Amino acid sequence: MYNVTDPSFVPPPTVLLEDPEGKHSKKLDLFERIKLGRTTSNKTAPAASNGFFESKVLSRTHADVWAEDGRVFIRDLGSSNGTFVNGERLSEENQQSVPHELHTGDRIDFGVDINNDTGTEIQFKKVVVFVRIAAPGSSASPSRKSGGSPTYTAAQSSQQAGDGGATMTRPMAGAASKYADSTREFNDMRQKAAALEREHSSVSQQVNALTAQITQLSQENHSLQQRTVQLQREAEDERHKAADAVARASRASALAAAAADDGQLRAAIEKNKKLEAEVAALKSQVSRIGGKQAAPRRSSVIGTLFKLLVLLIVLAGVYLFYFDGFAVVDPLAEQHLGVKLSTTVYDAVNQGTAAVNRAKDQYFPQQHTEL
Repeated sequence: MYNVTDPSFVPPPTVLLEDPEGKHSKKLDLFERIKLGRTTSNKTAPAASNGFFESKVLSRTHADVWAEDGRVFIRDLGSSNGTFVNGERLSEENQQSVPHELHTGDRIDFGVDINNDTGTEIQFKKVVVFVRIAAPGSSASPSRKSGGSPTYTAAQSSQQAGDGGATMTRPMAGAASKYADSTREFNDMRQKAAALEREHSSVSQQVNALTAQITQLSQENHSLQQRTVQLQREAEDERHKAADAVARASRASALAAAAADDGQLRAAIEKNKKLEAEVAALKSQVSRIGGKQAAPRRSSVIGTLFKLLVLLIVLAGVYLFYFDGFAVVDPLAEQHLGVKLSTTVYDAVNQGTAAVNRAKDQYFPQQHTEL
């Protein structure tokens, strides 16, 4: 890039790319590298002073051109369809070329013609321009000699000498304009950088706020996990308490059933005591009747008592044997009294039978029949 503030500053040459059809002609002041390529938006709209072309055969960044020590160079930047100087392609497809020096009269082909699907006609045309290099301060273009260095004709040299300071004033004015443009671009970039810095600060604040929220959420999550563990422990305790309550209820049910069975046993024992008392009362009545009445009536009384005794024995037998009384009473009696009620009943029956037999032997010796 040329430094216009340098006291030894010499303006660079201007390269003119001339299109015979007039569509793609350019005039490029080479104060810096200029990129050549396809237009893609309003920001890259083609103009005579920039390197953008309205052509679909060019890549977006197709080539670049610059000046160095008063000489002009071009380079292909890895385009798809290539850059050709005087029919020679500068590099293979998608590969960057080495710099190639340009001279007045050179022909540059940007890309190649692209036919339609049937191949009958050209659908997209390549860009063809011819190079003309204008020396600083002169509208004339140098010619190309075999040695490759530009020379000027005598008329051109005298024209430059005759112009004097005015000849240099025009390039300097252009350089000053370029410098002002560069200054404006620098200020714009500095403003954009400041805006980006402010945006970065805002984003950093947002990141810090999000980080604080994430930390808070992590703490809340940790608290929730601890609370979950505590609730699980409490639920386990409640399950143990429920199991204990079920066990106590089961034991209470068993005790209630045992209490009910014990009540049945006591009722059976009381009933048996009543039966024994009734038998004893009957025996007492028989004894009293036997002492007061005459012998003819004793036989009738004893027969009645015998019938009553038999009836009681039958009733007791029906309850104990036919209503399964022993099955209910015996286990309870054995658990609480240590004896079976069936054994007691059998003993009572045997004693009653023996008493009846003794009575018959006493009062009816001739009619005795062993029971």
